[in-house]
Amino acid sequence: MVPSMGIWTIPILSDGQFCPICLEKFTSPRQLPCLHSFCEHCLRDYITTIARSTEISSNDFLCPVCSAVTKPANRDKPLGEWASLFPNNPFLVGKVDRFCEVCLNSSGKSAKRAKKFCVVCEECLCDVCAVCHQNMKISKGHQIITIEEFDNDPENRIKRKRLSEGFGCLEHDNDNIKFYCRSHEIACCATCSFLHHKACEDVLELQHNIPCLLKEINAQKVSKQLDDLKGKLKKFVEINKEIIGILRSQVDNIPTEIRDLRIKVNAVLDKTEKKAKLEGNRIYEEWLIRKQEQNKKCQSLANAIGNSQALLNTVSQYGSDTQKFLVTSKTTKLLHWYTDQVREKFEKLDNIKIRLELDRKMNAALSKDDVGLVKIECQEEVKDLQCISLMIPLQKRTVELSKVIVLKSTGEEKPMYVGMVHLSDGYLLLADYNNKTCCMYDSSYNLITSCILNGQPNDMCLIGNNQVAITIPVTKASVHPGPLHHRRTYSPNQIYTSRC
Repeated sequence: MVPSMGIWTIPILSDGQFCPICLEKFTSPRQLPCLHSFCEHCLRDYITTIARSTEISSNDFLCPVCSAVTKPANRDKPLGEWASLFPNNPFLVGKVDRFCEVCLNSSGKSAKRAKKFCVVCEECLCDVCAVCHQNMKISKGHQIITIEEFDNDPENRIKRKRLSEGFGCLEHDNDNIKFYCRSHEIACCATCSFLHHKACEDVLELQHNIPCLLKEINAQKVSKQLDDLKGKLKKFVEINKEIIGILRSQVDNIPTEIRDLRIKVNAVLDKTEKKAKLEGNRIYEEWLIRKQEQNKKCQSLANAIGNSQALLNTVSQYGSDTQKFLVTSKTTKLLHWYTDQVREKFEKLDNIKIRLELDRKMNAALSKDDVGLVKIECQEEVKDLQCISLMIPLQKRTVELSKVIVLKSTGEEKPMYVGMVHLSDGYLLLADYNNKTCCMYDSSYNLITSCILNGQPNDMCLIGNNQVAITIPVTKASVHPGPLHHRRTYSPNQIYTSRC
């Protein structure tokens, strides 16, 4: 039976009589181009289940043993018929139970186990085909013996050898391999030699050139090279095992290092925890009051809207036409005011983040009584609802070159841009490291203006609506000259700069 698990573990068998999938004797063995053979039904189940779930493309699958990419002879056929398109393994005929050659030659028909042998036609036959063979006028007088009689007869050794010779063409299942193309180093049938190797200059007939070809190939040399490759792979596995052992010991040592580090860290963090907690609670209480006040105003506005709606519904149901007109007219005016109030509240909706910011020299402070500088920072951030649709995962995305832009520089040095920001009005802002400048370009990438910075910038990012932060490693100070208010011209006093 074929395993139904999601992961297939294929053993390497030393005895060629058993299928690597079902671990039983072959039945109707099919051979893949990589020379691995499987029962036809096992291969069919494998293709239609596990292999297709880990496919490389829609037209191939991986060999269960060596993971070689395997393509069927006819990709247009359904998956259930792919296994029958591969040729039978002729070498297995003498090792395992033989199968009826008539059934094998019947397209799409699974072979039955052979019970008889025709001495004249030199064919293995099942019981059904043997009866048909004897009933046919052309083969009525042929001698039919059992497979056991055929195997035990020393005079039929040559005929038994014939049964294990010959390869079928992968593209033309009914044709045997008869030619060898030296140009492409491939064996082929007569049809393939005519269709694909007609222009090749050195196509040999195997029957008359096998001794010469065997000398050229030198099977012993190839076998030695294969042994060398296996030895290298064995060495590779041994090295990997050593690496795994080292990694294991390093990983096992991590808890000890962490334990020692935790003792030091806990001592200093316990002191800062109380301070950080008090500061965080203070900020929380402030924002709690503000948010509750906002909610009260929203609830009052919602009550007013509800009252207007209730009055409108009552008048619409019970009032006179004059009352309906007056109330509806008044409610319509209020509707515009309500709309403006709701829009204003959403525009002012702020998202508050309270985070713990540690001093960058925390490691140096671990050996001291004080951890270092710990600051509780409250960062106000306005939600940009338009950006939500752009927050999509990056998996399975590719990046391609869209366009090449040639920009004009104002400095004497060759520019090196270390930061770029697209502004909301379509303008482009670039930070030039070599020339210590910040340049602005319009939507057509024409230079509009530039300003000289106090140092060489390291990076640039957008922190708000037309507000840009530029990192300049000059002094140990943090400056905040002010936001960018203008949309067309910029000066150093209108740029957030952080020197570190």
